[in-house]
Amino acid sequence: MWLNCKLGAVARHSLRVPSQTRHYANAFHKVPSEVKLLKNKKELQVTWNSGEVSSFPAELLRVESPSAEVRGHAPGEKKLVDGKLDVTIITIEPRGNYAISIVFDDFHDSGIYSWEFLYNLHTHQEEIWKNYLNDLEKAGKSRYRAAVKKAACSHPNRE
Repeated sequence: MWLNCKLGAVARHSLRVPSQTRHYANAFHKVPSEVKLLKNKKELQVTWNSGEVSSFPAELLRVESPSAEVRGHAPGEKKLVDGKLDVTIITIEPRGNYAISIVFDDFHDSGIYSWEFLYNLHTHQEEIWKNYLNDLEKAGKSRYRAAVKKAACSHPNRE
């Protein structure tokens, strides 16, 4: 069974990857045996068939989304996504035997996170995160959501 939701005081979502998926013929051999959305909904935990365990903050998954909205349609079109420090994951859904999709609380839902993409993120997470923070700084952007400023209302007949 793919999706196992335990509701109650501690909500936890878990995807158990079927054993036939773990052994399918593919050039990429690292596949998860389990994918868990932790109770705070700010962290996705992946247990790989090698026994390795990855912990991905929701913010990292959102700003590095493999979607065209973030990556663009061609090399060099990647967008810098800011203001996602407090983003949470609403749900995870399987995509065939090769990936998951993630719905975030900002309603971003178009990225398909392949096992290969996630494993690459796992192996290079520190470097990717450092580069992201540097890019934010260079662009003068922040991990925090921009405060909504109230526009000064002026009436044409008032001075």
